[in-house]
Amino acid sequence: MSRSAGGSTEGLIKHGTVLLVATVVTGLSNTLYNIVMGRMLSTEDFGDYYGLVSLYMILVLPLSAVQTVTARYVSALESQRLLGQAAALLRRSIVKLSIMALGAIGGFLVFGPLLADYLNIHSLIAVYAIGLAVALAMLSPVFWGALQGFQYFYHYAANHLGATLAKLAGGILMVWLDFEVAGAVGSLVFFQLAVVLIALFPLKMALFKLRGGDREVDSRPHYRFFWSVLVSLLGFAVFSQADILTAKHFFDRTLGGEFGLAKIVGNAFLFVPIALSTVMFPKVSQHTASGRKGALRMLNMTLIYCVLLCGLGILICASIPGLILGVLFPEATEVARELIRIFGLGVTPVALLHILINYLLARGRSGFLYLLLPLALCYVIALQLLHTSLATIIWVMASFGLGTFILLYLIVLKAERSPGIAQWSAN
Repeated sequence: MSRSAGGSTEGLIKHGTVLLVATVVTGLSNTLYNIVMGRMLSTEDFGDYYGLVSLYMILVLPLSAVQTVTARYVSALESQRLLGQAAALLRRSIVKLSIMALGAIGGFLVFGPLLADYLNIHSLIAVYAIGLAVALAMLSPVFWGALQGFQYFYHYAANHLGATLAKLAGGILMVWLDFEVAGAVGSLVFFQLAVVLIALFPLKMALFKLRGGDREVDSRPHYRFFWSVLVSLLGFAVFSQADILTAKHFFDRTLGGEFGLAKIVGNAFLFVPIALSTVMFPKVSQHTASGRKGALRMLNMTLIYCVLLCGLGILICASIPGLILGVLFPEATEVARELIRIFGLGVTPVALLHILINYLLARGRSGFLYLLLPLALCYVIALQLLHTSLATIIWVMASFGLGTFILLYLIVLKAERSPGIAQWSAN
């Protein structure tokens, strides 16, 4: 199996540009799909749809850790020409995750009615559809990680674009055929199926033909960051998605739908830290590996830039919420308009937290990230207790997001000045 990427700087720039374009197009397409669903569905049904999507994100986002580990493992084995062992790794991973996927399907079949009742969702079929999407999503990280590890960057970009197209076309068609909420969330099933099917073509040699790698390989070095990445992604997923689940549970379907419409705008603030972290992460990793100073300064500059960009977004949302909703969701009421005025204030601390998480991972100080789980649990408990209004949910998100960020940032400052603490936090 030959790599699709060269080792030159030109190849790095070229393939990096391809992936960047694919990522931007995919992100914009997902946002467009949410806007289209907001127009095609009633406000109540859109609230059901977005509540299920948020649940999906909480369950699926941590699975990105599997992709990271798979990419590192495959890349290392391929560099040593141990292709048979890389192929065996992929096959074993697919079998194990398929068993977990069957368990997830069984769990949704059993607890689906309770989940629908808790989130005030009227379509049980939609709950089962999201369960199927979650199950299929357990396999996607292996295929994406394999494409990354073998450096099939064009195939990786094409996979994302093709799967996104399948989601857009399939979801819109299903809603147009009056499948309503079930059709809207069914788009995620189309997406995950497309990921697997498209990936089979470039990976058919590794999955079906290569043999001779059944001997177990020491995988501990490659899984060193698995749990810390998993914990950090789970914590971030809770901080960024638990608000809509709270609104869906404690308020009626109409208000939950209005909250969902406003959250589409609020989630746009998360594009900023994702873009900035993508640039910051390799630079901080390089500084750390070479022993150079300046990583903390890089973090501070990234945080300041994020605050400035988010601040601009907050001013825009506070000034013209009616115009924004008039363009995106004309059927939205004054409830959504008032929420948009403050949603940026709630999401910005979570955006800063995303940058800080990536900094800790890049510095190899992932031990501190285990604090995210108890803090996320406290956040969820606070949402259960403090939900007197939809606006209160946003202020709780802002308070806990900011408090968690400040705590971790102070720990970072202490670690940068105390080698003993830094060594303890290394995974």
